[in-house]
Amino acid sequence: MSQIRDSELGEYDNPAAQSFIDKIKANIEPLPSTHQLSKLSKLASEAANYIHDVVWALLVNTPNTPNTLDYFSFMGDACKDQELGIDVFTLNHDTLLEQYFNNHKIKFTDGFDSPVNDVRYWKPELFDGEISNVRLFKLHGSVDWFRLEEGLGIIPLGGDRWYSKNRNGEMQYLRSERPEFLAGSFNKILQYVEPPYDDLLCWFLKGLRETSRLVICGYSFGDKGINTRLLDWVYSAAENKIVLIHPEPVKLRESARGAIANKDDLWGKKMSLIKSYIQNANWPEIKASL
Repeated sequence: MSQIRDSELGEYDNPAAQSFIDKIKANIEPLPSTHQLSKLSKLASEAANYIHDVVWALLVNTPNTPNTLDYFSFMGDACKDQELGIDVFTLNHDTLLEQYFNNHKIKFTDGFDSPVNDVRYWKPELFDGEISNVRLFKLHGSVDWFRLEEGLGIIPLGGDRWYSKNRNGEMQYLRSERPEFLAGSFNKILQYVEPPYDDLLCWFLKGLRETSRLVICGYSFGDKGINTRLLDWVYSAAENKIVLIHPEPVKLRESARGAIANKDDLWGKKMSLIKSYIQNANWPEIKASL
C-alpha cells in the first residue's frame, strides 16, 4: 500500500507498481470522494495507516509482567559485565527491552533526554556521552515515540499523547497521531534516509566499524537494508565474526533472504552457532564464543 501511495503522490517512481495502479485506477476513480487527493492515493494511504495501527494495537495491548521478560536474562548478564560496553540494536517496535532493563535496574542510554513534563525528547548526542556502558538503538522506531510540536518525544505507554505539555508547561499538538515506527517490507529502505532513522542507521554503521564481534538473536535476516550492512561488515575484515543464537539455524537459513541464505562461507567460517532458544541462552557460553 505504501508503494502505491508514494507512487501516486509523486514521492517515489515505482515502475513495478505502476502497471497494477493502471489496472485498478479505472475502477476506483469513479467512486464518490470529496478528498483533494486522488481516490487511489487516499485509499492506499488509509490502508497503510490501518496496517500501522493494527501493529501498534497488537504491541501495546499485550500484557507483560516482570516474570514474562526473564528470557532476556542473558542480555542482562551481558549488560552487567564490567569488562564490556554493550550496544544493543533492535528492529522491534515494542518496549520489552526497556521494561526488562528498568525492572532489573540496568542503566542504559536510548537517545532520549530526561523527562520534561513527562515527555522525553530525542537527543541523539547522548549516545556520545558516558551516561552508561549500555546503549539501546531502536532502528525501526517504537510504539511510544511521537512527533510533537517540540520534536520527537517519548510519551509513556498509557500516557495521553493528545494532551502532552511542552517544555514551558503549555499544551502542545501532535504532528502525527500515530507513533513513529517503520512497518512494512520494502518501504523501510526508503525511510532509512529520514530522521530519526538516518541518525540511528549511522550509529549502527559506526558500531559495526568499531567491533569485530556481533551477537545476533531474534533476527530473521529479512530486512534487505540491514542484511546489506551486515554482509559488508562481516567481509570487510578477516577477524569479523557473528555469533548466532537460534534453536534451528538450518530453518533460519532457509527462510532468510537470498543475499544471506546463499553465502556458504558466512554460515561456516564467519559464523559461530549457539543452538538455543533465547530463554535458554547464557552469557558465559556466548562470551566464550566471542
